[in-house]
Amino acid sequence: MSLNWIPRLSRRLASTLVWQPPVARADYEDRDAERMARELELIKVRFPHHA
Repeated sequence: MSLNWIPRLSRRLASTLVWQPPVARADYEDRDAERMARELELIKVRFPHHA
């Protein structure tokens, strides 16, 4: 029995199970801006009466 079917199967699975990252709500220029926006959102959730 040939072992050539394993790479072909893995390529087919990889092509059908391609993971697409979720689309972000906003595009951030850098990681620091994204972190600050996330922290601000968490503060708004924690203290809704101050938002």
